[in-house]
Amino acid sequence: MDRCDLDSDNDGVLDAEEETERNGIFGDSDHEGDILVTPVLGDGVPNYLDLDSHNDGLLDLMEGRPLSRAEIDLLDADHNGIFDASNAFGANGLLDALETAPDSGVLRSELSVLRNTDGDDKQDMFDVTSNGVDFDLYQIGRSDLDLLGGGFISVIFDIDQDGIMRGVDTDLNRRGASGSPHSPYSS
Repeated sequence: MDRCDLDSDNDGVLDAEEETERNGIFGDSDHEGDILVTPVLGDGVPNYLDLDSHNDGLLDLMEGRPLSRAEIDLLDADHNGIFDASNAFGANGLLDALETAPDSGVLRSELSVLRNTDGDDKQDMFDVTSNGVDFDLYQIGRSDLDLLGGGFISVIFDIDQDGIMRGVDTDLNRRGASGSPHSPYSS
């Protein structure tokens, strides 16, 4: 982690928001899965570097901030889950388009909270049922990757260590997965 970078993986979710343990140790927030379904949680990639923080097949950029589909298409044209390098980023590492002013570190008011479609205790990027009923993985047509019935990709295989599992990772050699789907709950 670059200590000056507010968003180390450039997915629009601040590192501090991805640090779910709330202990200041960014490397230990890695709990994908469900302890009732699998005895070992996590995929080996801490959330602040993980482009799919709960392995539901929807990338954090698609589920995190309440960006519209048009905004996502503009900021991540290839839908790989990483803001395009052609966008403006300040010295704080945060995409300028998310901030009130470049390098302010203050998110625009409409983007100040993470998307939570069903209003429960989990933001969509940490919720396998963002609408409160259906598994997100199933909503994008990938129930075949859920061998345990928990709503997350069961087989951990991530050769490029970007947090995107084989089956939905369209590029096993580089960070990101081009052509990733929008959240079914985005506008």
